Amino acid sequence: MVLAWDVRGGDTIAIPRSSRPEHTLENAAADAIELTEEDLALISRDFPAPSHKMPLDME
Repeated sequence: MVLAWDVRGGDTIAIPRSSRPEHTLENAAADAIELTEEDLALISRDFPAPSHKMPLDME
């Protein structure tokens, strides 16, 4: 579902990593997932946008 959220607008390219063929197929199917307004509201509630600039965690 995270991949579907990431690519939902068509302006973002995601390059997921996978070491197993079945995971690669699951990742490829993310563009077929349609998130509802309720899904998006839940994601926004659980992962709110930051209120100020923050460095990316690159560990």
